[in-house]
Formats: sequence, C-alpha cells, structure tokens
Amino acid sequence: MMQVCLHLTAVMKCFFKRPPETQKAVGVALAAGLSDFQQVLIVDVQDRALFYYQLLQYNVSVAECAVNPPKQAILVFADTQSSEIKDHIFDEFTSLSIVYQKVTNLLTSPGSFK
Repeated sequence: MMQVCLHLTAVMKCFFKRPPETQKAVGVALAAGLSDFQQVLIVDVQDRALFYYQLLQYNVSVAECAVNPPKQAILVFADTQSSEIKDHIFDEFTSLSIVYQKVTNLLTSPGSFK
C-alpha cells in the first residue's frame, strides 16, 4: 500500500517536470488509485489519488507546490550544535509545545491558565 502511494507521488513529480510525456501515466496511476478493488485495504491510496486528482483539477501550479514543495537548505547540522541546545530541543519535542507552537515555559507557567 505504501509503495502505491510512493508511486503516485513519483508519477506526479515526473508530471511536473515533463507534462506531455507523463500525462498518460498520471491518468493511469490516478485511475488505479481510485479504483474500488479491495476497498477496505487501500483507503489511504484512494485518498491520496483523490487528493492529487482534485489538486490537478483546481490548479496545476498549486498542485506542484503541494506535491513537490521547494527545498530549503540546511544551515546548521545537529552534530555541530552543543549538547545543551540538543537537550533543550528534545525536551520541547516530548511536550505539547509542538502542538500549541509555544515553548514549554509558556505552557506551564501559572499565568498561562488564567
């Protein structure tokens, strides 16, 4: 199932690089992803195929940004950071700070519940 999702994404990425050559392949991949055989087992594949299909219907450039977003260069590698910074980052990941997009201190201070 995961392989099919990866194939759908790969075909979509190829489509944005060379549309005339891969348009038929995209159609075949989306049709296969949307087919209803073994419906219970491949809901994720159907959802992904339907998402891609609707994106392409809406706007091809929006679909390209969603499927193949621009890559950002990594400026700082983890092994170059101090252990204190790494410990602080990992402490944040084990809290709800990721969900609420606030540092842990703001979530646990007495004033935050007022």
